[in-house]
Amino acid sequence: MIAPCVRCSHGATSLLTYDHAGAEVYLDDARGDEESYEGMRLCSVHAGRFTPPQGWSLIDRRRMPPAFFVGEG
Repeated sequence: MIAPCVRCSHGATSLLTYDHAGAEVYLDDARGDEESYEGMRLCSVHAGRFTPPQGWSLIDRRRMPPAFFVGEG
């Protein structure tokens, strides 16, 4: 079972974690076992919209780039 996004009811595709000391935010691919990990589960839409706090770096470690335009063109 795919865990839901913390912002909506869609399935999570990414896991968002923070490194407070390094002022970095990480986006990783969801593995499906995130219940045992700290972090926020996000769907592709919410992961694509995420912006880090001012002065922080966003490091996108997902294997596949986010799909911005899905469906009919």
